[in-house]
Amino acid sequence: QKATTLLIHAHLVSLSGAPGSGWRRRRVPFAKLWRAAVASTVDARAELRALNVASIADLVKRGGCSVLSPAHTELAHEADHLLKLLDDALRARQKADEKAAARRRLQENN
Repeated sequence: QKATTLLIHAHLVSLSGAPGSGWRRRRVPFAKLWRAAVASTVDARAELRALNVASIADLVKRGGCSVLSPAHTELAHEADHLLKLLDDALRARQKADEKAAARRRLQENN
């Protein structure tokens, strides 16, 4: 996935989960939230492009979103938090897959 898309998703999570935002209660369309997230991350995404950070793997190799300028500290923190959540979920899934494979092998041997 693109690193720029990660920034948009991180900000979208922040926008949608902000306490008191009430976007669901006020029936704000998701598309409107998406456009807001895209519009508010324009400078940060341009910065990533200028640094030649194209993918999430490139971003991780460079130490996460700390490559962004101090002007984007909050967004970098949101994106790093999202990366950690995704990494934890992938590790948990891998662990579950390994346990399932071990159970299958055990059943095949019996």
